Amino acid sequence: MTYEQLRAFITVAQLGSFRAAAKALYKTQPSISAAVKGLEAEFAFSLFDRSDYRVRLTPEGKAFLAEAQQLVSSAHALEKLGHRLAAGVSPSLAICVSPVFSGGAGLACLSGFQKAFSDTRLSITTEHLKGVEAQLEQGKVELAISPYYGFSEQYEFMEVGRVEMITVVAASWLEGKGISHQQAEPLIKQSDLYALPHILIEDSSADPFDHVNVLPFGERWYVGDYYLKRSLLAAGMGWARMPRHMVADLIESGELVCIWVENFNSRSQQPMYLLKDRRRPLSQMAQSFWQYMVDFSALDKGGAGL
Repeated sequence: MTYEQLRAFITVAQLGSFRAAAKALYKTQPSISAAVKGLEAEFAFSLFDRSDYRVRLTPEGKAFLAEAQQLVSSAHALEKLGHRLAAGVSPSLAICVSPVFSGGAGLACLSGFQKAFSDTRLSITTEHLKGVEAQLEQGKVELAISPYYGFSEQYEFMEVGRVEMITVVAASWLEGKGISHQQAEPLIKQSDLYALPHILIEDSSADPFDHVNVLPFGERWYVGDYYLKRSLLAAGMGWARMPRHMVADLIESGELVCIWVENFNSRSQQPMYLLKDRRRPLSQMAQSFWQYMVDFSALDKGGAGL
């Protein structure tokens, strides 16, 4: 079994014909056919059903394909690493992080990893809701950090901290309702909020998350990021659940007030998870980050600062 044989087999399986695979790999069709036949001869079973014009994988071929793709992916990653090292390029790691993880301890752990592995090029992207998982699914990043939105079984994940979520509204809105904003965390009836938009983050991923912490009635506004959500809240244009660290200054200044809404999850500790795709082997740097987060979360038990 050789790397070229596996590449030929995988390409035929993906494109559905030996001719298309030959064209894609810049090989002759007989060489592609010979590579696949070599694999079949080595293991004494057929990888493809060739009875139709378009070849189809046999049951054995489907099982073999999954492992072959993982092996070739690992070899490709190793090849790229070898070229980078030969060229003197620093190792890199791409991760996607939910903005919810941007609190003091969240930033501290990322900063700590960067300092501990100063020769690593750390590439960080951010997405909202299930958009974080989509980055991992598409192979754009090796690791992701996100709240739980119903992860697929293809992911392995571990809790790395918790973020305090609170419900807030502008002090000016409370005053308009005759409620003193000096009152500590007043209790608000659900019906009082129906006319005030509930501001939510829009999930633009292909498999959007259905928000769960919402009232059954009332107006809802969807925005693309937490900065706009925060600005609308400060302007008295809505109410929402927010990570405490994102609005702590506005609460301190008196512009926003923490509230309790009757029969509503007004406050909670939201776990944050580090995810990896079971189907793809991690690079050495991704393994180092995973272990770093294991150690970090052990030191920061409870994740109070996230």
